[in-house]
Formats: sequence, C-alpha cells, structure tokens
Amino acid sequence: MIKITFLMLTCFVLFFATPNVQSAVAKTAKTVVVTGKNFSFSPTKITLQKGKPVKIVFNNIEGFHDFRIEGMKVATKVIKTGEETSVTFTPNKKGKFVFYCSVGEHRALGMKGTLVVNSSVLLFFSLLPLPPHFYKKDYRCWNVQKNNHSRITFCKQ
Repeated sequence: MIKITFLMLTCFVLFFATPNVQSAVAKTAKTVVVTGKNFSFSPTKITLQKGKPVKIVFNNIEGFHDFRIEGMKVATKVIKTGEETSVTFTPNKKGKFVFYCSVGEHRALGMKGTLVVNSSVLLFFSLLPLPPHFYKKDYRCWNVQKNNHSRITFCKQ
C-alpha cells in the first residue's frame, strides 16, 4: 500500500509540478502536412494527442479545396491549385473525427479522412516503469504495443 501511495505521489509531482517543462512543450506544435487533389487527401488518417498543439499545413495540388474537421472549429480558406495554407489548433476532445473538403460535393466524392485524437495522459502513464511488486511470481503481466512510442502493461493477480 505504501508503494502504491508513493508511486501515485511521484506521478502527481512529475505531472503537475513541472509547469515550465509543460509550457515549453505546449509552445512547440507538431506539424502535419496534408496534400489535397481532386477528391482525395494524403494522408487519409492523422493521429494526434489530446491537449498537444498541432499545425496542419494544407497543400493543394489540383482544383479548389479547403480542409475542415467535423466536430471541431477547425477550417482553412478555399485555395486553388499550387497554393498552401495552414491552421494551428489544440485538440481538446478524444475520439475519431472526419476531416473533409467542403467545396461542392467533394466530400461525397471521397475527399475525406479520419483524425484520431488519443489521450495524452495514457501515453504519459504507459511510459512509467512498473513498480517492483508487478514482477512477483503471483502476477501475470503482458504488454500491448500501441505504436512505436508507447506500450500498455496489464497485470492480473
């Protein structure tokens, strides 16, 4: 019980007592480049972390298009072939969202994609080392690899 309390206290201190580190990270937005052409986007799936700022750079290589995210107040202006625009935002809702072109029937013709927003707290806790009592023989543990950067460990007594 003391070990668990110590671990929780340590997590609290690391997570909340370092505002300078968090504010420095918040100022650097991840950049995602999205290319649009007649009736398609590339990439068609974008994965982001909740609460982490992102800059979407939208390059249009064919036609007249814009970039919008359904369920979020994120949109670019309509641009023509050869133009580029960008929008910076911080996703505050976890889940799957559709991004699309709102020009004419472009969305219905397939000019859409999926934006996945994951919880950044889960990533934080999945990177912490496990306390020693998880390695005792009376526990069964297994790892689930979510992507190249994080893992989740499940343990059962």
